[in-house]
Amino acid sequence: DMEMEYEERIKQMEDKHQHELQDAENAYQQKIMQEVEHYQKLVQERNLQQERWEEQRATLISTHERYIQELTDDFEQKLEEDRKMHEELEDEKNENAKEFEEMKTQLE
Repeated sequence: DMEMEYEERIKQMEDKHQHELQDAENAYQQKIMQEVEHYQKLVQERNLQQERWEEQRATLISTHERYIQELTDDFEQKLEEDRKMHEELEDEKNENAKEFEEMKTQLE
């Protein structure tokens, strides 16, 4: 009778131990799943941040290229204007020299 009681107590202790072990395993699995979800959220946030940075970088590069192109176009336009003015002055100088020579010839 006492042996039966002892075996029953051992069985109850084993059952209790098994139940506690199962509870601990369930809690551990739940904790792992929470950490996995947290990690996945961090990865998603990192990916979104990287996309935003890439968009900002592309916008900055595009803006910079447009600005450089505008400066280049403006410089080339001014260079062309200066070239034309120089050409006009050269033509005017030649015309004045020609007129001077004609007047000089007429005066002689």
